[in-house]
Amino acid sequence: MVATSWLLLLGLATAGVLQARAQPDSIGTTLNISMVSQSIRSFLLHVLMAYASRQHRFCLRLKNERCFAVAGFISIDCGLPGTANSVDDATKLSYAPDAAFTDAGSNSNISAEYITPTLAKRYLNVRSFPDGARNCYTLRSIVAGLKYLLRAEFKYGNYDGLNRPPVFDLYAGVNFWSRVNVSSPDGVERLEAIVVVPDDYVHVCLVNTGSGTPFISALELRPLKSSIYPQANATQGLALLGRINFGQADAIVRYPDDPRDRVWFPWADATIWDVISTTDRVQNLESDKFEAPSKVMQTAITPRNASNNITFSWNSKPQPRDPAPGYMAIMYFSELQRLSSSAVREFFVEINDVVWRSTLGFRPDYLFSDYSYSTAPLPASTRYNVSINATANSTLPPFINAIEVYSVISTTGLGTDSSDGSTTTNNTVKPQNDTPMSYAPASLAPRDAYAQSSLHLENRRFTYKELEMITNKFQRVLGRGGFAKVYDGFLEDGTQVAVKLRSQSSNQGVKEFLIEAQILTRIHHKNLVSMIGYCKDGQYMALVYEYMSEGTLQEQIAGSGRNGKRLTWRQRLRIALDSAQGSFYTGSSSDLDLGYNAYAADSQSADVSQTSSAFEMEHNFGKVPRMGRGPVAR
Repeated sequence: MVATSWLLLLGLATAGVLQARAQPDSIGTTLNISMVSQSIRSFLLHVLMAYASRQHRFCLRLKNERCFAVAGFISIDCGLPGTANSVDDATKLSYAPDAAFTDAGSNSNISAEYITPTLAKRYLNVRSFPDGARNCYTLRSIVAGLKYLLRAEFKYGNYDGLNRPPVFDLYAGVNFWSRVNVSSPDGVERLEAIVVVPDDYVHVCLVNTGSGTPFISALELRPLKSSIYPQANATQGLALLGRINFGQADAIVRYPDDPRDRVWFPWADATIWDVISTTDRVQNLESDKFEAPSKVMQTAITPRNASNNITFSWNSKPQPRDPAPGYMAIMYFSELQRLSSSAVREFFVEINDVVWRSTLGFRPDYLFSDYSYSTAPLPASTRYNVSINATANSTLPPFINAIEVYSVISTTGLGTDSSDGSTTTNNTVKPQNDTPMSYAPASLAPRDAYAQSSLHLENRRFTYKELEMITNKFQRVLGRGGFAKVYDGFLEDGTQVAVKLRSQSSNQGVKEFLIEAQILTRIHHKNLVSMIGYCKDGQYMALVYEYMSEGTLQEQIAGSGRNGKRLTWRQRLRIALDSAQGSFYTGSSSDLDLGYNAYAADSQSADVSQTSSAFEMEHNFGKVPRMGRGPVAR
């Protein structure tokens, strides 16, 4: 099986992929229909599939076949003739013919020379669309407003006898998803996206670009909890570049080992890595943002030479509508060895020689799934070099269990008029192909003399008019500090932010403000809130921060927060320790000392969770719940 090449180790390419998933799990029902005729079984299966896609899980026991689950998923075998479903040999999931999802195109079988005994049944046939510029599938009976994983698969297999794999575009609704470029007849291209679907249906459309006839082998939709993959929201989706399970030699992990049916591809290299593994269950955290399956977390890699780092990289994959994609990484860690009291395993991650997320050492817990993840796209680059390095305190080498890498895609028009539906062959609804707004920093105005001489910000620069739009003319106040008020706001992509606008009566001068902005730009710590951007527009000065949504620390202690739960003493102690780490970082780092007093001066606010100098009291790997609205202590 050929996968999209994306991840490189020491310059060597390895396999990465793009996949997707769908429908919410629910109560299981088991029916035994082995005693009825084949025709009746096919009919019942077709009916049950339609019903299951709405609300139930069915386990259908067919004669001489193992039980397979239709776990609320939508699984489509594109080009499969007739009404009988096919069953995947590995997952036992059922795939329905695609006639109920589109009435355009024609069915074809791939060439016999590309059929092997282990080839999945859904790759044996394709549906192609020689007519019309745009042809769509409509997936219905899903829950509006939920988060879903979409996966489309393409195996050319020289089905048309031309031996020329086509190139075409794939859309989710009217939004560009990805270019489809199958490199060889026997290869499989997998494209995956995580999106929030605003309606009870979603269109997946193939668009002819003049480079061959579009075709598709399989289409899948899987439900996700709304709480996981927080980077995906109503206006922004995630397109998978690659998902790797380190330490596994050859076995792909997916359903049922991963209830979300994500596909984890193995990667191990015995020449440079040792494998750490366990058969014990690795647990997810209570508020886990990604829910990596235990099967994946049970293996990890570590350098064979204990003094070495773990290094690998991935290359950017430009798209026609996005020549410089913004990538987000999710790295997974779980300690699989019970360490002695004198042993220390502590490490940090660098991407392109810049410390990622935290300069302090990270110590994963034993048999608990931890993670570090991007909250905003990484700085644009043609290549992303990752190095996982042991700290000076560590007595053991670093490790990593798994990684996912996504690019950001727009989903502002995902919910489209149903007239753009399942069989549209004309461009009645034009795709929204505008390049997403660049978040590159604007150049500083000539009047900002101090900024030009000493301030080099890598964050976005906002105008005052943009802040008015973001905050709806500063409508909702989150809190008040010594120098400023903090307002609720939303960026163009739907990301919620906290905007701290300097008061006109404040004694804080331009120099102090710019020092604060400079410090926040340079702070990268797991227990400190991230700064998204700033505004220096004439007399107006503001800072734009990551938004913390779970209420104040006081509310969490009192049990009056959103979830109504009080913090345990263990959580309170962890918060105190994490806050101390963040405070120590800002107060002791030699390159931050100059401006820390100006930065800390705004902590006089009675509601500390609403001020820029407070620390968001949350361990960045998910063990402690978020404690405050607006910029607060981690």
